Amino acid sequence: MTIGDRQPPEFKRGQVLRAADLNSLAQSVAAILSRFQGNQVQGEILTGKLDGNLNAATSFANSPATATLSVWVKDENGNYVEATRNVTVTNRFENLNFVAGQILRVQWIDGEWQPVAADCE
Repeated sequence: MTIGDRQPPEFKRGQVLRAADLNSLAQSVAAILSRFQGNQVQGEILTGKLDGNLNAATSFANSPATATLSVWVKDENGNYVEATRNVTVTNRFENLNFVAGQILRVQWIDGEWQPVAADCE
């Protein structure tokens, strides 16, 4: 089992795990935790729509703006549908504003969701 496994094996009741299985599980959990604690520079990319305006940062270094993004995912027919997940987007760009309803792609960077692409006019 690795962090990339989407369908890890199911363990049977009473099954004994080998040391290698436990080590693999521990490594996968540690990798996931470090990702959400900001120890990984880049990570997952999400697509969604902004729930409100996302203003430009006052300062890239210490005064970013934030807004909520409703995440959208593909359904079994290949169409995008709104998921039940919302994330807080942190905008560190000092010259880019985004408006409510705008489609954004955000990436987990340094412990926060940052915009990396947008649907613009």
